[in-house]
Amino acid sequence: MEYVRHGMCTTHCLYIVLKNTTISSTLTSLTCSNIGSLYHTDISFIAHSFPFLQQLDISFPKTITGNGYDTDTYNNALKLLTQRLSKLRKGLTCLDLSFSCISDFLLCSLALDALPLTKLVLHGCFHYTYYRIYRLLSKSSFLQHLDLQAAMFLNDHRINELCAFLGDLVSINVNGCDKLTNAAFFALLRNCPFLSEIHMESTQLGIGSRPSLNLVVYHQLKSLHLANNSHLQDEDINMFAFTFPNMQLLDLSSCDDICIGKVSKICCNIRHLNSPSVHELSYFRPTLNLPIWRW
Repeated sequence: MEYVRHGMCTTHCLYIVLKNTTISSTLTSLTCSNIGSLYHTDISFIAHSFPFLQQLDISFPKTITGNGYDTDTYNNALKLLTQRLSKLRKGLTCLDLSFSCISDFLLCSLALDALPLTKLVLHGCFHYTYYRIYRLLSKSSFLQHLDLQAAMFLNDHRINELCAFLGDLVSINVNGCDKLTNAAFFALLRNCPFLSEIHMESTQLGIGSRPSLNLVVYHQLKSLHLANNSHLQDEDINMFAFTFPNMQLLDLSSCDDICIGKVSKICCNIRHLNSPSVHELSYFRPTLNLPIWRW
């Protein structure tokens, strides 16, 4: 149920919905993103009224991202949510808090409740620390999708530590984590055998050692989003071609002075490609009808 995406979330509106339907006993997904405000009463009402929720999206709160900046109000609402999670913890698998001001207290509470999360989105969140996300991930043994975009505390060593808990990971977003280099990239590949999609834009990818000539092939990797990585070189792109033969999407936009010829020749399944040198395809694969990935 997409209750509200642009507007004001009020307990009164939710009450009207509940009064006229039996939705409270069947609702498993609730989206309340881009709301005008979020108060203690709204969070409490949601937690009490929808005990079977599996997915809850309260991302992009305007109290944080809009003109009405009110950190305390939103943080208090999130604290209350953690107090009510006992009603949700048996089934809550997806939690999206994008661009929220979240506290270490919240992450600790989530860890204590041992939620069966398969998707956690902390895209652009702030005011939380590495040590608390470490604790939460250590308790999230089913996680498949993780978004930590703009988590500025992440570095190669910390990514390597987190990999111990990410054995089932399918996709990860660490865009904008500008301390990450080749070491973090290959740590994810080595430790996450099901990883099929990596978002690693605007990082330091291209810096650091590369694997030896005896390359490991990662057949499961299908999508690489690597825009705005100015340190990438031809050697890196050639390595990607051999290492990820089943790649279907490669975004190298704003990565200048690189050659994609081997990608087009070796990766027969590629369908989406964005690169400053995409015109090379007409030479290497003149019969290929290849759509270009655009953001």
